[in-house]
Amino acid sequence: DYAKHAVHPDVVFHDQIREGLPPGHEGMFQAMHRVFEAVPDFHVEITEMICERDLVTVVFHGSGTHTGTFMGYPATGRPVVFDSISIVRWSDEGQIIEGWQEADQMGMAQSIGMMQRLIAGRMFPLTLDGLDAAARAATPRVP
Repeated sequence: DYAKHAVHPDVVFHDQIREGLPPGHEGMFQAMHRVFEAVPDFHVEITEMICERDLVTVVFHGSGTHTGTFMGYPATGRPVVFDSISIVRWSDEGQIIEGWQEADQMGMAQSIGMMQRLIAGRMFPLTLDGLDAAARAATPRVP
């Protein structure tokens, strides 16, 4: 209920998690559902907050356990971690009317094993072992 009061019904968010979702409250709640369905123990730790005029910038660290499908990627049971920055614009009535968010999507994808690296026509997991194998595969062999 608090989110409905703190966020304007016609809020506009500019970020990837809400891509393809309806605007306003409906899209916001669908995006939140996407996150909590995939990471039910999702936790945010705010590391910085800067307020200037009608803008608030929040830098945070997100974490949890990937136990549900996320953006079509099945649950892995792995810890998911990422850093993010959000900027929100507040109305004179004290409601969020617009927001922007950029998250370390590559770091998040790596943490759950979602990222693959294509090198020399082959897929390698983006892990230290996978990168080592990819480097060996891409190194020209001397006869």
